[in-house]
Amino acid sequence: MRKKIVPITDLDLKNQLILKFSTAIELSDFHQITTNQYSHNSALSMVNDWNDFIAFCISKRVAALPTSSTALRLYIERQTQSKRYSTIKRNVISISVVHRFLGFSDPSRHQQVQLLMRSLRLSKESRPHSATALTHDHINQLEATWNIEQPKALRDVAIIRTMFECALKRGQLCALTVGDVKNNGQDTMSYSVTIGNEVYLLSESTSTIIHRWFELSGVVDGPVFRSVDRHGNIGIEPLDVSSVYRVFRLASQALGLQIHLSGQSPRAGAAKELSAQGKSLKEIQQFGRWLSPAMPAHYIGNQHIADNARLTFKSMKPWLT
Repeated sequence: MRKKIVPITDLDLKNQLILKFSTAIELSDFHQITTNQYSHNSALSMVNDWNDFIAFCISKRVAALPTSSTALRLYIERQTQSKRYSTIKRNVISISVVHRFLGFSDPSRHQQVQLLMRSLRLSKESRPHSATALTHDHINQLEATWNIEQPKALRDVAIIRTMFECALKRGQLCALTVGDVKNNGQDTMSYSVTIGNEVYLLSESTSTIIHRWFELSGVVDGPVFRSVDRHGNIGIEPLDVSSVYRVFRLASQALGLQIHLSGQSPRAGAAKELSAQGKSLKEIQQFGRWLSPAMPAHYIGNQHIADNARLTFKSMKPWLT
């Protein structure tokens, strides 16, 4: 929600705050000028942004309040050496917010700053970072490393296998209920997972893991995957996406990976696996339920198609939106 910025008009208070904001500030100082409109986490990030800008201005011996467009451009150029576009954008917005609340003109609106930010947006966002692809080798190593006789390890392997074979997002995994996971087996172990209108037949190995999870957890209805405490007790509520993130973080640590697995790793791995099997991009897109061919093309290394597909959806919006 857009915040209502009303500049401070009390001259005595304004002068006091200018002095205060010319050095490093505390969280309470930021809440004071913004009249507590920002959440704790947002305010804390913006305080850190402002303090970083103050340190830069002091090092360059330039004024922070009001700052010049030249100083802001120099600061942005320094940030580009180590920061992503999204972080730099937040930095600049924080500087803009402080200036506007204190009644100064917004330096980020200067034409040269706008052009620089648009240029950064195109250069830094033109191509997404590729997630580390999950592979069968990763899964086999995890099963050899973790004790899947324990509830948490068994659950985590079941999560990773299911996400990989169904190209699931974290939210879709968390939303799975017992009704979505069907045992089709008669003489052999065979489970399938329904996502929307799509049905995914799990491999025999994954079906066995899922079956063992159901038996061990005693889950017969409601969410399939739930919390497991350190004593092996199974919770009632479904997992949230943060819990799934931690599953992949622990998996990365167990595998000793320098570039960690993430919630996108199963989808990236599924795309690569299907491509290796000779599936077409259209078939891969349908399997992973992607609305656009951009990401599956990116995952399988067809960057030309990925870039063209993104251009179809990308609109040239002002950077500060």
